Amino acid sequence: MAVDLFTKRVPVVDAPSLVPDGGFVLVPAMPEDAERLARASRKHPTWRTRLTGVARSRQEERWYRGLVGVVADGIGMDPNALHFELKYHAGKIINIVNSPLLGLNLVLKSSTQMDDEEFHAYVRMAEAILFEKYLPGVRKKDVLQRVFELTGLRPPKK
Repeated sequence: MAVDLFTKRVPVVDAPSLVPDGGFVLVPAMPEDAERLARASRKHPTWRTRLTGVARSRQEERWYRGLVGVVADGIGMDPNALHFELKYHAGKIINIVNSPLLGLNLVLKSSTQMDDEEFHAYVRMAEAILFEKYLPGVRKKDVLQRVFELTGLRPPKK
C-alpha cells in the first residue's frame, strides 16, 4: 500500500526546525535520487511524493509472469492482454468507466494493490483459469516444465 505526501525542498539548516523531536526526515537514497530531486524541485515548489515499499521481486510474481508468457506464446496472444483477461476472469474489477470518447473501460486491481495472501490466491485462480479456459486438454506438467526451463522457478506451494 502506498502513502502520498505533499513535500517541498528546504535547506538542510532549516530541516531540524521542521521535524518534531523523534521524527524522521526523508533523504535521497542513491545519488541518482538526489539528482532527480534537484531537477524536480527547480520546476515545482511542492509536489506529491508517493512512498511505497521495495519494488516487488517475489518469486511467485516472476513465476506467474513466466506462466502467462508461456501460455500467451502457445496460443498466439500478447502476454499483457492475457494477463488483463485473467484479472477480469478472476473478478479483480475495481471500476467500470464509460467514457464518451473511449467507450467502456475496465479498471482492474493491480497486483501491487494486493497483499501477499490475496496475490497468492489470485495466482492459484489464474492458473486454474489458464488450464480450463485457454489450455483445455494440454498437459499441465508440460507447461509447468517449460516455465521452469525459462525462469528456474517451480509453482508456488498451495
